[in-house]
Amino acid sequence: MTGYRWRAKPDNEKKLLIIHGFAGSITAFDRYLPPFRKNGYDVYAYDAPGHGQSGGNRLNVKIYVSLIKSIITNHGPFDGYMAHSLGGLALMIALHELRLEDRPKVVLIAPATESTSAADKFFEFLQLPESLRNAFEKHIERVGGMPLEWYSVSRVLEETNAQILWLHDEDDVTTPIGDVYPLLEKKPAHVHFYITKGLGHSSIYRDNKVKRKIIEFFEPMEANSKEES
Repeated sequence: MTGYRWRAKPDNEKKLLIIHGFAGSITAFDRYLPPFRKNGYDVYAYDAPGHGQSGGNRLNVKIYVSLIKSIITNHGPFDGYMAHSLGGLALMIALHELRLEDRPKVVLIAPATESTSAADKFFEFLQLPESLRNAFEKHIERVGGMPLEWYSVSRVLEETNAQILWLHDEDDVTTPIGDVYPLLEKKPAHVHFYITKGLGHSSIYRDNKVKRKIIEFFEPMEANSKEES
């Protein structure tokens, strides 16, 4: 797996990990590197197996969770995380399993909230008959050791010790906003939701307003205090 590290300017020993989504790579987030480094973060990122500059030809949630846990164990703890799509789901499961004592800042960009919805999209896209669904879910549980519904951000959100900024677009057809609505109604105290319109799944993190929101979230507390005063 190919990894990258960019030093902060100036260095103050803070660390931030970027986690890309399925069919993506770290190059999608290169416009975030200068402001993150300016805010004092050493930025870490890795191309997942079969993505970007990394070898391999297979990636699933179980593999990604294992990789993220290994990165955090060997190079963390991290003060901040930014994850997109499948990376968001894998990150949340990894943080939940590690039970870290620190309370990092986490940005979730259009995370794959419910794997059951992803399976629905998969069956719809390939026009597979519903008669295969039971066999499909049994295969998932046999390979991963857990049922399909276990792979869920909703399942771990409440127990994850973090400050979370969750960004999602109403027109996202890959990770549908419908999965987010029940969480919006619950209004978890440690999560701030930022809902956009017309940006879809992959353009959302390229939007300038979204970028500004993310950068402000990761700014040092003293900088935010000065702006408020």
